[in-house]
Amino acid sequence: MKKITIKDREVVITKMPFKKFMKVSGLLMSLNFEDKDAFATAADSIIEIFTLATDLDRAWLEENLDPVDAFTFLSAIREENNFSAVIKQAANTLKAKGTETS
Repeated sequence: MKKITIKDREVVITKMPFKKFMKVSGLLMSLNFEDKDAFATAADSIIEIFTLATDLDRAWLEENLDPVDAFTFLSAIREENNFSAVIKQAANTLKAKGTETS
């Protein structure tokens, strides 16, 4: 469990259940900060990630989330839910399944 503060609220980041985890994973993988056109739409994806990962209201986040805090928040979500390890394990499992012979 990780705690971060946004404005005056302490936010607790916990491990997400599978379905939320998968949705957040997809949103994280879709973020593209190199394409200037995609950069603008990244804000909506980031806000969606935060609403899925916490009980914070979307409107409140849109009004109160500082850009610097947003990336601290993303890091806390990634670390608490161990996205890198899970995605690597999933890729290895799928690769191994593809090499099985019947």
